[in-house]
Amino acid sequence: MSDEIKIEVDTLRDAISKLNAAIDMFEGYVNNYVSEARNSLDGMHSNFIQDLMKTLNNMKDNSNPKTLNEVKNFSENIAAAVEAYVEADYAIADQITAC
Repeated sequence: MSDEIKIEVDTLRDAISKLNAAIDMFEGYVNNYVSEARNSLDGMHSNFIQDLMKTLNNMKDNSNPKTLNEVKNFSENIAAAVEAYVEADYAIADQITAC
Protein backbone atom coordinates (compact mmCIF):
# COMPACT_ATOMS: atom_id res chain seq x y z
CA MET A 1 0.00 0.00 0.00
CA SER A 2 1.36 3.39 -0.96
CA ASP A 3 1.27 6.38 1.35
CA GLU A 4 1.00 8.71 -1.63
CA ILE A 5 -2.15 10.67 -2.22
CA LYS A 6 -2.75 11.54 -5.83
CA ILE A 7 -5.51 13.96 -6.68
CA GLU A 8 -6.33 14.94 -10.23
CA VAL A 9 -7.43 18.49 -9.55
CA ASP A 10 -8.52 19.23 -13.12
CA THR A 11 -10.69 16.10 -13.17
CA LEU A 12 -12.31 17.11 -9.89
CA ARG A 13 -12.90 20.66 -11.09
CA ASP A 14 -14.48 19.31 -14.27
CA ALA A 15 -16.76 17.03 -12.25
CA ILE A 16 -17.75 19.94 -9.98
CA SER A 17 -18.52 22.02 -13.07
CA LYS A 18 -20.76 19.25 -14.45
CA LEU A 19 -22.50 18.88 -11.09
CA ASN A 20 -23.13 22.63 -10.95
CA ALA A 21 -24.60 22.54 -14.47
CA ALA A 22 -26.95 19.75 -13.37
CA ILE A 23 -27.87 21.77 -10.27
CA ASP A 24 -28.74 24.75 -12.48
CA MET A 25 -30.97 22.57 -14.66
CA PHE A 26 -32.68 20.99 -11.66
CA GLU A 27 -33.13 24.37 -9.98
CA GLY A 28 -35.33 25.48 -12.87
CA TYR A 29 -37.49 22.42 -12.33
CA VAL A 30 -37.78 23.07 -8.59
CA ASN A 31 -38.67 26.72 -9.03
CA ASN A 32 -40.82 26.72 -12.15
CA TYR A 33 -42.11 23.32 -13.18
CA VAL A 34 -45.27 23.10 -11.10
CA SER A 35 -46.43 26.65 -11.80
CA GLU A 36 -45.67 26.35 -15.52
CA ALA A 37 -47.40 22.99 -15.75
CA ARG A 38 -50.47 24.37 -13.97
CA ASN A 39 -50.53 27.41 -16.25
CA SER A 40 -50.40 25.22 -19.34
CA LEU A 41 -53.54 23.43 -18.16
CA ASP A 42 -55.58 26.61 -17.77
CA GLY A 43 -58.60 26.57 -20.01
CA MET A 44 -58.52 22.81 -20.57
CA HIS A 45 -61.65 20.91 -19.72
CA SER A 46 -61.49 17.23 -19.07
CA ASN A 47 -62.41 14.78 -16.34
CA PHE A 48 -58.79 14.15 -15.42
CA ILE A 49 -57.65 17.83 -15.38
CA GLN A 50 -58.94 18.30 -11.83
CA ASP A 51 -57.01 15.23 -10.66
CA LEU A 52 -53.91 16.42 -12.47
CA MET A 53 -54.21 19.84 -10.85
CA LYS A 54 -54.44 18.17 -7.42
CA THR A 55 -51.32 16.15 -8.23
CA LEU A 56 -49.44 19.28 -9.27
CA ASN A 57 -50.53 21.06 -6.09
CA ASN A 58 -49.16 18.16 -4.05
CA MET A 59 -45.86 18.27 -5.94
CA LYS A 60 -45.11 21.85 -4.95
CA ASP A 61 -44.81 20.87 -1.28
CA ASN A 62 -42.25 18.09 -1.75
CA SER A 63 -38.64 17.98 -0.64
CA ASN A 64 -37.05 19.17 -3.89
CA PRO A 65 -35.88 22.55 -2.47
CA LYS A 66 -34.25 20.78 0.50
CA THR A 67 -32.56 18.24 -1.77
CA LEU A 68 -31.37 21.02 -4.07
CA ASN A 69 -29.79 22.88 -1.14
CA GLU A 70 -28.07 19.72 0.07
CA VAL A 71 -26.58 19.07 -3.37
CA LYS A 72 -25.45 22.72 -3.62
CA ASN A 73 -23.76 22.41 -0.21
CA PHE A 74 -22.09 19.17 -1.29
CA SER A 75 -20.75 20.81 -4.45
CA GLU A 76 -19.49 23.85 -2.52
CA ASN A 77 -17.79 21.62 0.08
CA ILE A 78 -16.06 19.51 -2.57
CA ALA A 79 -14.88 22.66 -4.37
CA ALA A 80 -13.55 24.07 -1.09
CA ALA A 81 -11.73 20.81 -0.35
CA VAL A 82 -10.09 20.82 -3.78
CA GLU A 83 -8.96 24.43 -3.39
CA ALA A 84 -7.68 23.72 0.15
CA TYR A 85 -5.66 20.82 -1.23
CA VAL A 86 -4.19 23.03 -3.98
CA GLU A 87 -3.27 25.74 -1.47
CA ALA A 88 -1.67 23.18 0.87
CA ASP A 89 0.23 21.65 -2.03
CA TYR A 90 1.67 25.04 -3.03
CA ALA A 91 2.52 25.90 0.59
CA ILE A 92 4.40 22.62 1.03
CA ALA A 93 6.19 23.13 -2.28
CA ASP A 94 7.22 26.64 -1.18
CA GLN A 95 8.56 25.26 2.12
CA ILE A 96 10.54 22.56 0.33
CA THR A 97 11.94 25.11 -2.13
CA ALA A 98 12.95 27.43 0.73
CA CYS A 99 15.07 24.67 2.34
